[in-house]
Amino acid sequence: MSEMYVPQGAKQFNEKAVRQIIESQGCVWMAPKIDGIRCTLTWQGGALTALSRSNKPIAALSKWLEVTEGYLKENHVVDFRFDGELTVKGLSFQKASGMLRRKTPIDPDLVIFTVFQDTFYPEDSFDERHYAADDIILTYNLPFVVVPIIEVVHYDELVVHYEEYRNQGYEGAVSYHPYGVHCNGKAGHWYKMKPEESLDGIVRGWYVGEKALEGLMGGLSVELENGLIVHVGTGFTLEQRKDPRQFMRRYVEISYMEFTDDGNLRNPSFKCFRDLDEHKGVKL
Repeated sequence: MSEMYVPQGAKQFNEKAVRQIIESQGCVWMAPKIDGIRCTLTWQGGALTALSRSNKPIAALSKWLEVTEGYLKENHVVDFRFDGELTVKGLSFQKASGMLRRKTPIDPDLVIFTVFQDTFYPEDSFDERHYAADDIILTYNLPFVVVPIIEVVHYDELVVHYEEYRNQGYEGAVSYHPYGVHCNGKAGHWYKMKPEESLDGIVRGWYVGEKALEGLMGGLSVELENGLIVHVGTGFTLEQRKDPRQFMRRYVEISYMEFTDDGNLRNPSFKCFRDLDEHKGVKL
């Protein structure tokens, strides 16, 4: 297993690139996109760890890790490094991510870990990594969920399955290069399909509200990862508007409809924090 590991991220959807993969490789793998918090769950040498996208421990999982580690030891489970998404049973992404960002332990029975690959051997192809995870989970009856993947050989099928996933309540879909090895960060050939786009960035400042928002925070100035500075005035609760200091230098996710002709975001809105309370400014 590689010493240096960073979870691979999906790029914004690119129809031309996906069509080229299908044409050159014969297919892409496709899976529903889970609206959760990225987590690398590693079981090695009798120890279990859960790290965020930026390789920070997720403190809220302390009780869940204790219970899960006991099960793994009792059943002599082989080593793995599962890449997946964390959700909390019965809660929306916003509420679940809020719980997972804090240090307060979550009830283990409420934690759902959905796995889409085992990156213990990152040089394997995506389908091999996926089925390795599936095999371990089934063999040892592990309390995790395996995300279902399908082979898509025509682009039109991709669109049909995306709509099916949306109708089933998923956030969207992700397409995977069938033979791609693991790449740290957003360097490979994974593409996400979502009904709304989103970008992450650091809060650099805030501005005062007017009229109905007089005396409150009007919005935030956010420096996106692509360097663009945007002013975000929607998506906040009244309580959040009362204390703009809580946003300063925090990593946040901004949703938007599309890019305008002059390169700005159309209808930018605050979606959620993308960092941990104890590691502000470090992306999950």
